Amino acid sequence: PTYLEYVKLRALFNKEGASWVGCTEYSSIGDVARARSEFFHGRKEVLVITERFHFYHRFRLRGVHHMIFYAPPLFPWIYPELVNLLSLADDSGASVAVIYARQDA
Repeated sequence: PTYLEYVKLRALFNKEGASWVGCTEYSSIGDVARARSEFFHGRKEVLVITERFHFYHRFRLRGVHHMIFYAPPLFPWIYPELVNLLSLADDSGASVAVIYARQDA
């Protein structure tokens, strides 16, 4: 997905009043720290990151129980790296889903 698709998703979440935070490759270190903290402590329900954010920063994202990929990652090694971030300490039932179209294959 492109940054434009992230912007569309951000607009949708804001329009629907979703409890979310986002991190992109353009986010400052302070914004990233705030977003990670709000997500981990449950003040925000959804954390949206871009593939480029993970590519450049590779932060450990704690508190992830469910993961949805908007499209398959451009680099295949990113998928297992992100899936390994899932919190499996409790029996909450972690899940991963990938949304894709025929053109993504």
